[in-house]
Amino acid sequence: AERLDLVVRGAEIGTWDWHIGTGHVTFNERWAGMLGYHLDEIEPHVRTWEQLVHPDDLPAVMEQVSTHLRGDTPLYSSEHRLRTKAGTWCWVFDSGRVVERDAQGAPIRAAGIHLNITARKELEAAQARAQRDLHSKQVALDEAQTIAHLGFWEWDIATGEEQWSDEQCRIFGLDPRKITPTHATFLTALHPDDKARVQQAVDATITYDFPYNIDCRILRPTGEVRHINCHGIVRRKPDGSPI
Repeated sequence: AERLDLVVRGAEIGTWDWHIGTGHVTFNERWAGMLGYHLDEIEPHVRTWEQLVHPDDLPAVMEQVSTHLRGDTPLYSSEHRLRTKAGTWCWVFDSGRVVERDAQGAPIRAAGIHLNITARKELEAAQARAQRDLHSKQVALDEAQTIAHLGFWEWDIATGEEQWSDEQCRIFGLDPRKITPTHATFLTALHPDDKARVQQAVDATITYDFPYNIDCRILRPTGEVRHINCHGIVRRKPDGSPI
């Protein structure tokens, strides 16, 4: 019992012991403390917990509790919010199980733990916001490129693979859903009279870092000739070799 108490205290685990027939619940000090209460401020009854659960979370939580009490699940667990004494919301991981049933299988007693997971939930929310912001910025960039008829490309010199934006594909008359572009895709699309001149510009940029900015013509699959301006920069390894 002493070792268990040390573990509970060291891990800052809140505990609850629920006598289901009477509704009486024994909470430990940590259970109350994570919500900003002293233990003597908490009524030792299951309605205390029910009243603190966030209204949006309560239906799902009660369904999980009921499912376990019926014996349909071996364990009850839930992540939900509880209202603190200060009126804020504390995210908890709540887990437990029925530890005693009567001869007919009706639950008599259940016990479990609470862990404060607010920091993890806040981190998850921040990551989700960052992903939404990144997506929004990407959408805005794609829209700007479409409006301005600017295509973006990136060429892996070692593999020959390229990444093209949707607008880049549209400029070349290609369906972005049906193509995996490579550097050969670009070279094949060049007008035959411009290939040598463009290749010289590419080589000069890779070798000497000359600005890559050239006007040329491409042939779309329909045979249409389109005049385009190409420019770019070279990324290099610390030793100067091009990437």
